[in-house]
Amino acid sequence: MAGCWARPSGVRWLSGLLVSVTMVAAVSGLIGLLEPHVPVLSLLVLYLLAVLPVAIVWGPGLAVVTSILGTAVFAYLFLPPIHSIRVPDSRELAAMGVFLVTAVVVGELAARSRRVALEGARLSQEQSALRRVATLVARGVGPDLVFGAVAEEAGALFHTDATAMWRFEPDGQATLLGAHRWLAQPELGTRINLEPQGAVVSVRETGRAARVDVDDPSSARMPAIARAEGLSSVAASPIVVDGRLWGTVSTGSRRGRLSPGTESRLADFTELVANAIANAPGAGRADRVAGAHRRHRRPDPAPHRARPARRRPAAAGLAGAAAARGAGSRATRAG
Repeated sequence: MAGCWARPSGVRWLSGLLVSVTMVAAVSGLIGLLEPHVPVLSLLVLYLLAVLPVAIVWGPGLAVVTSILGTAVFAYLFLPPIHSIRVPDSRELAAMGVFLVTAVVVGELAARSRRVALEGARLSQEQSALRRVATLVARGVGPDLVFGAVAEEAGALFHTDATAMWRFEPDGQATLLGAHRWLAQPELGTRINLEPQGAVVSVRETGRAARVDVDDPSSARMPAIARAEGLSSVAASPIVVDGRLWGTVSTGSRRGRLSPGTESRLADFTELVANAIANAPGAGRADRVAGAHRRHRRPDPAPHRARPARRRPAAAGLAGAAAARGAGSRATRAG
């Protein structure tokens, strides 16, 4: 997560600055109307009306800018000598200093309250998504539905354009287990060769969350499957089962770059998804379904062709990893 003093992006910063200037001008107009009736120095506090909304929407950095701008405009328009920011009166200078400190503190508190509220809403959304995934597992539905739900919930949480759940295979390929909002509508169970670039292969090599951002979706920095989907930003996070790297969830955007910190949030989500599936009451049921599915799988096609993977669901592996050590070894053989 970005720090509380992280600078907004260029366009966002400029829009915040424009709002700041507009609100300072509006408050100055209000002070001009009240000045004949109220001691002018007591009206300085009204600039908090400009500081607070800027702090909430754009953060404490621009709130500080708004505080300084408001103080300077107040000195220029309302304190003698008029039309000068020089303040010879020590009492007025002290009052302006107190206001600046107060405005900075209030702006920081307002921005922090906003962050806490957003974080609470995000956690609530994640927990709701996890409950829906755990409910599917507990009901003993097919693994395709479980993995499809994981991909769909991740895409909805991060407001992305294409999401997928992959299982890493011992031969270096990856098997598609769930997909959401893909243009190509790939068949579940399809195996792909991992190219030497991209977020998914980075997860395979490092075991850590990764992301790739490009300006041109056709860039060679993106793997072919991402280029075909027109993705310009992709994040991926590892799924770890029984201490072993098992697979990944990837999500991407066709509309510019993903939000900062998406890969970290995705890592939190995939960890919680694994726990939800592992600890669901229907874990044993999922294992039995998985076993039956493996017993009735079709024979492999010719070995020289890249082939769809056998549908050996990871739900069984994830559930078994928490339910029993024996199931953990079955997940290892299936992965």
